Amino acid sequence: MLIMKKACIARNALITLALYSSFSSADTELPNTIESELKQVVEEINRSNPKDVDENTTLMLVEQDGAKLTYIMQLNGKVENRELFKERAKQVITSNLCKNESHTYFSENNVTIEYKYLDFEGVPVARFKIDLATC
Repeated sequence: MLIMKKACIARNALITLALYSSFSSADTELPNTIESELKQVVEEINRSNPKDVDENTTLMLVEQDGAKLTYIMQLNGKVENRELFKERAKQVITSNLCKNESHTYFSENNVTIEYKYLDFEGVPVARFKIDLATC
């Protein structure tokens, strides 16, 4: 359940990005590039952060570096088996993102999506990239 809710946040970000790209205005200061579209979406998402994903996870921040988005997630408890957590989280998030049609926007524009999980003290637990080209 925890991982499913995390995937919902990623899916909502994909949908938001797809909508932004559809309605981006030509008279903005930045050229209409994937980077400028991502910047707008990241700013919008971060306005409501930190945001509880579920009782165990909080989306702290989304960072952008060019065509790369990094979702910084904080866990409210301990992870006993970090490798198992990483494997399951990556599998569920990838599966849910691949089911969402808006993932093609990221694939076609070579956007990298990364997740970074921290424990409740800020210590890194897991970090992985989602390969949407395999969808």
